[in-house]
Amino acid sequence: MYQHLISAVLDRIGGNVCYMGYGYCLTGLEYMLVSRKGHFRITSDIYPMIAEAHNTSVSNVERNIRTMVDACWYDGDRELIQRICHRKHKPSNGAFLAGLYSHLARQLHLMDKPACRAAAAAEKSGKGSGDF
Repeated sequence: MYQHLISAVLDRIGGNVCYMGYGYCLTGLEYMLVSRKGHFRITSDIYPMIAEAHNTSVSNVERNIRTMVDACWYDGDRELIQRICHRKHKPSNGAFLAGLYSHLARQLHLMDKPACRAAAAAEKSGKGSGDF
């Protein structure tokens, strides 16, 4: 449903479809946008859902998303990542996904939903890289 928009943003920040983490981020962000819960726990909500969708382990999902974040940070558009994630340093997996979620939700005008506004506020304040 949102794959084209998510891919466009991942490509702009320097994501490469050759990384497994690219597909994992795509799956996770689409799930987050469709469910619109506003509060996600990365280790108990997002990673297991991605692992099941891709028939792999949770640790593999975490590692490959981390590799994707590293590749984007070191070889991609660092300034854009800093603006999206509201951080000067390399974001954690949770901060990366939270920043992208908030960015995409704003583009899709989902931020008028109270849960999405709460997620954006938590992500911007930098609270809890595992929960957002």
